[in-house]
Amino acid sequence: MSHHGSTPILLNPYVLLLFVVRFPRFLEPVQGERPIWYGRLSAKCVLGSLVAFFIILLLAVLLGVIPTIGPAIALFLIIIDLIVLIRALVRVSSTEYFISNYRVFVRYGIIRREIYEVRHEWISNYTIRQGFMDRWLNRGDLVIGTPGHYKGYVEMRCVSNPITLKDLLENVLQKYRRWEDVRNKLRRLEEEFELGRVDQARYTELKNKYQEELEKIWD
Repeated sequence: MSHHGSTPILLNPYVLLLFVVRFPRFLEPVQGERPIWYGRLSAKCVLGSLVAFFIILLLAVLLGVIPTIGPAIALFLIIIDLIVLIRALVRVSSTEYFISNYRVFVRYGIIRREIYEVRHEWISNYTIRQGFMDRWLNRGDLVIGTPGHYKGYVEMRCVSNPITLKDLLENVLQKYRRWEDVRNKLRRLEEEFELGRVDQARYTELKNKYQEELEKIWD
């Protein structure tokens, strides 16, 4: 199965955005799995590091003109500056978030890696955690309750547009519950047919109906 797919995502009642949603690098798709949303830690979460980068860079330029010790101090500050920038870039690039029609996937870190795969049936609730600055910058954490799995919850830390993402997850879970309901009907139909309680014509009619419903749910 391809690791790429194009999926329309309704981000608000008025705007429909089309873009390519891909599978994360460390996640192998299962049969029938469809990618719905892919994201990373928001760049808004490293604004402090970016501000520090430009301040240190400015200091390096100003101190670099001082005779004798100026260039040495400037070189030291530039090295510190590069470390700050690389750390911010790594923090963003080493974080992946993903939602499909089957599960939620969260990955943090490169050296100390944390990976969570949450099946939709494990999710009991979800909420947004935001501070004042988070609301102002339209960022926040999406906390997903998973009783009995991991530590009882999984976090999508510092995502952009967290309310939109929460609405998207809610929509996916509603579709998943409908999908599971139809699948259960299909299983019961198979059992009834094997027991001889449903004739061939009725079995074929209902099976085709349920399979069409399953396809339409994720279209």
